[in-house]
Amino acid sequence: DTRARERRQHVPAPRTHLDLLRMPSAQKRLIHHWVTFTSTKLVLIDEPTNPCRALMLPMALRGVTASSDTSTADIATFHAICACAAYNLYNLRDQSSATPAAAGDADHELALAHDQEAIQHLRHNLSQADSHHDQSFAMAIMACITIEAVSGSTRRWRTHVTGGLAYLSRLRARAAGKGADADVFAAFQAHMVSMAILCGCDDISEDLKSFLHGAQRMELTFPYYGASSSFLRHQDRMNSLAGGARGNGMILDEDVSRELDALELQLYLDFPPAPGRGITGIMPPPTHALMLHHMAQAFYYASLVFCQRCVRRAPLASVQGLVESGVRQLEAIEAVSGGEAGSVMMWPALVLAAECGEEQGLQSRMLAWFEAKSKFGFRNVVVLQELVQTLWAMRRGREREGEGTAGDGGNADDAGELRWQEMMCEEKFDVFRL
Repeated sequence: DTRARERRQHVPAPRTHLDLLRMPSAQKRLIHHWVTFTSTKLVLIDEPTNPCRALMLPMALRGVTASSDTSTADIATFHAICACAAYNLYNLRDQSSATPAAAGDADHELALAHDQEAIQHLRHNLSQADSHHDQSFAMAIMACITIEAVSGSTRRWRTHVTGGLAYLSRLRARAAGKGADADVFAAFQAHMVSMAILCGCDDISEDLKSFLHGAQRMELTFPYYGASSSFLRHQDRMNSLAGGARGNGMILDEDVSRELDALELQLYLDFPPAPGRGITGIMPPPTHALMLHHMAQAFYYASLVFCQRCVRRAPLASVQGLVESGVRQLEAIEAVSGGEAGSVMMWPALVLAAECGEEQGLQSRMLAWFEAKSKFGFRNVVVLQELVQTLWAMRRGREREGEGTAGDGGNADDAGELRWQEMMCEEKFDVFRL
């Protein structure tokens, strides 16, 4: 009996994913950086409920302490967090001339290793997606998409968005409008569909977009601060119309022309409410409310610019007033926060920056904004800055050559002007833009 009891006492505990870590000190350093820096800069406003910590960290803990014989969405989230932190450290060290090259190389190797692990676990769990009944798999998808923003890798984000929409369709069929599945579906639906719209996807199924036709709602949380349901609904329609725009304008039949006029009228009228108005639930602190209001206005002006330039194909000179108003909102967020604001959705910044002319110092003002945000070490910001600077330079070149670009007073032929969407098709610029 004594020997049997001793044998039972010495039965080794099941190996966990934590046991597989060759040097846990490296992951400890990455998680420390995630907690103290990366997670605080991924959001516009860092609050105690920041989902990068409040949701992702408990999931990552469950993943790393689970049996090493299993692959779960939670372990994918753990590796995604580590990859994000490692890429972030690598990018920050790359900006610092005082950092030894070896340190940056080590961070890059860690980033690549955890990136690969995250993707492998995500793919495995995608094949078993019907077995997930909580938000763990949806959060793993969001965590892996975040890798694309931090690393600035090109093209791969499209696979994540496509896969996320496919999983959302499966989740919708399973949810059937009730129970825990329905709650998971509603939360993931708002994230995934909003992301797809802002990434320019124009083939999202109508049933997945149904929530946009409900009560007017202003988003106050990560990552879609300031984006209202009406804005997303209108932007979705403009994505479809922009796909049909050609040359110096659109060839419209009478019905589409009337629809576009009505849509544009609604865009102008849909000005964000003053801070505190039209918002339900817990009110944010005054400074945060003001930042959110400026963010909502940035979306407002960017949507008007998008309509004019990408749908109607109006001359660059004709939108400079709207662009300046939008740029002013981005600057106001920095002023109100004392320079402590985190990342914003890059969609309005990209739309506004791409259409900056040389008047009112708009280009230099946007460059200053990009420089401030690039200090966070998120590579997609740097790539998007390079895109708009390349676009500006090419426009100046075409203007000098007389091929027609910005023009004076909008009189020059704008048909041959390069658009930012066309440049996004180039692999070196095709980064995740959110």
